[in-house]
Amino acid sequence: MPISIFTITHVPFTPPNDPIYIPLQVGHAIHENLGYLTDNTGDNISDKNQCYSELTGLYWIWKNYTDADYLGLCHYRRYFLNSDGKLMTESDYMDILSRYDVIIAKSCSMPYDYRTVYGRSHNIHNLDKTEEIIKRICPDYYETFQQVIADTHCYIGNLFVAPKALFHDYCKWLFAILSSLEAEIDVSGYDDYHKRVFGFLSEQLLMVWIRHNHLTFYESLFGLSQEKAETIWLKQNIREYLLQGDIDHAYQCLCDTLDKRPDLLLELSDFKQELTSMEHILNICRVEEDAGLPTLLCFSRDYDVLIKHFHLLLNILEKIKSGTVSNEEILYLIDCRISYKGIIYIIQNFTQLSSEPLKLLNQLSIIYANAGHYLTALSFLESALSIHETDRLTLSNIVSVLENMGHPEMTCEYKELLHSLPGRRIVLCMGHSIPVLAYIAEQYALALESLGHTVFRFDMRFFERSFESLLIFQSQGLDAAIVFNNACFQMRMQSGESLWDLWKVPCYNIIVDHPMHYFDTLDHAPVHGIVACADRYHLDYIKRFYPAVKRSVFLPTAGTCLKAFEDLKPFRERPIDVLFIGSYKYHYDIIYDEFDKKLEQALLLYPAKTFEENLEDCLRSEDIHLSDAELKIFIQNHRYIDTNTTALFRARILQILADAGITVTVYGNGWDTLDLFRHPNFHYKGLITPEDGVSLMEDSKIVLNHMAWFKAGASERIFEAMLQGAVSLTDDSSFLREVFQDNITIKFYSLENLNALPEIVYNLLSNTLSSEEITRNAYQAASQKHTWSNRIKSLDL
Repeated sequence: MPISIFTITHVPFTPPNDPIYIPLQVGHAIHENLGYLTDNTGDNISDKNQCYSELTGLYWIWKNYTDADYLGLCHYRRYFLNSDGKLMTESDYMDILSRYDVIIAKSCSMPYDYRTVYGRSHNIHNLDKTEEIIKRICPDYYETFQQVIADTHCYIGNLFVAPKALFHDYCKWLFAILSSLEAEIDVSGYDDYHKRVFGFLSEQLLMVWIRHNHLTFYESLFGLSQEKAETIWLKQNIREYLLQGDIDHAYQCLCDTLDKRPDLLLELSDFKQELTSMEHILNICRVEEDAGLPTLLCFSRDYDVLIKHFHLLLNILEKIKSGTVSNEEILYLIDCRISYKGIIYIIQNFTQLSSEPLKLLNQLSIIYANAGHYLTALSFLESALSIHETDRLTLSNIVSVLENMGHPEMTCEYKELLHSLPGRRIVLCMGHSIPVLAYIAEQYALALESLGHTVFRFDMRFFERSFESLLIFQSQGLDAAIVFNNACFQMRMQSGESLWDLWKVPCYNIIVDHPMHYFDTLDHAPVHGIVACADRYHLDYIKRFYPAVKRSVFLPTAGTCLKAFEDLKPFRERPIDVLFIGSYKYHYDIIYDEFDKKLEQALLLYPAKTFEENLEDCLRSEDIHLSDAELKIFIQNHRYIDTNTTALFRARILQILADAGITVTVYGNGWDTLDLFRHPNFHYKGLITPEDGVSLMEDSKIVLNHMAWFKAGASERIFEAMLQGAVSLTDDSSFLREVFQDNITIKFYSLENLNALPEIVYNLLSNTLSSEEITRNAYQAASQKHTWSNRIKSLDL
């Protein structure tokens, strides 16, 4: 046979079927026979296997094997691969060796030089002693040795293939060095892992020999057929301990093994890095046990389930921090009943979570409080106080939780501390020409002031005067800026730099419309800019199409709580049956092409999909494929279809109700352009300010809402209606489904089945007791979680 590749092993395994691969058991002199060719016959050093590892096999091949012209060494789980990623065959080897002198394993690039890396894991004295020996017995190799250990490439496993003559030359050189080294170092006090010193050193010495002899070498890909046997055994032992619920022995087994074999944590030993996860899992269990709390083993004792569960928990916490967590994920977190101690452990031990612990702990407190787990919420807040005992958000949340628990008397101390704290200094842009934006801006300003912050109202109508005043305000400190729908988001100076970047303050750009309308601004967002979206799908849109935006957060709209529920008019005494506040905006001046018509029809047929989903479906149906850059421009050019379709739906909704004999009181722009304007059941009242609209909701039984294509968000009218004691009747979204229950706190109708809408309204108007119950439940839910103060607390100001 022209080539023999010896597969070194110390454990039973399944050898490759190819006859060029010859299993060779190493260390047979000190271990039982596995049924393979062994390294303890003829001239051998098999009894030194603990220190020489696979080199006892290399020595045996050198001294005893003569039946091949080319010799190689691989491992029971580590093999050379060809360009197709498959196990190398004889023809693969011979083809490469016809062009190169030696085949070696592909090197690993390291962040530091080899000497530094070796010294971090092993006794550097042994490497230094090797250097001395090389300088003494083969000084012509000394310079190359210094170059190799100063390099940042590492070679592992002693995998190589070479012609027999070169193979023998290397072995003669290597074992002369190692024999001398063995006589000069003492490894008797080393653990089993570090005793393998000669095996570790030889990995880099191979490259010293190759470079010094000016050999050409081919760095081959190599594959791992299985994890290390020791890794497999360790995992199996832990599995058995977990099934018995024996945390202490599982932990001790893990620690004892890793103390001796830290290499088992490497990705080459533990492919999925399960041992690192299991170490965290067992640490969590021990923390929970010490606190007298139920452990993770109450969720499952199955090793694989626990690993999956742990990764899912970590992912959920990351999503909570980023504001992208779904309701299903929150339910999983609550239902799995992981202890607060376990969650805090995860936060503390993962850098992606530990960078902003206060923010995350407060987010968790809100999640658990919303689920009715008030004591757990307080536990998170207690942990937050230990980080910063005068954090305003934490103190505010403690007050809120205690009040929800029915213990307002316990809040006095925290309220006093809150009032004694200096508030944040925040600039908030006002003076919008769009009334609803001006209203929302004022609600946020009032909410900030109610929380003790100092707000500078930047009036854009008087820009120069406001800017001069802002400079004076900023000179005394500025913590954040808040703008709406991109107005003042950029604030470019003459130098071209953003004012917010110049001052290094976060600027929250709260947009209440689809981001496709704001490409001119979002394409050039300031570095310190944060875009807050009222719809979760808008976050996805920004991440996809606006890379200049470094951070985006979900911030739904909210409502104003003006009175206690008991002070509001009862449902049956309200004079307005159905109130609708919203405009009819249809761009009649735009001439539709065939694609516009197709897109509008798709939006009408599939209203549960987002605008961009419907648009991309239409493109695919015409076999049009666009890059993201092209698609972004295409969406922008067709964005008016979104507004037009919203108008068509609103007109259809009101027409159906009016035709069914239901009187609808309507405020807003554009309705006088329709025939519907003359319908006897359509009571059009013209324009109204947002403040007057909120007051009018107190006289309304039902406040009808149709969202402007928000499929994972909400409109402020929904929350305002709830807080004024009306039934909020709206098309749904995934967000609304998460936070409200149909017929309990809200009433949903379907855009896909508008013909059912009149019956829904009749039922609400006729069943006053059940409608009154909906309004009471809705008021309670909205006042606790969906006010402007709630929203501003969620921002990291």
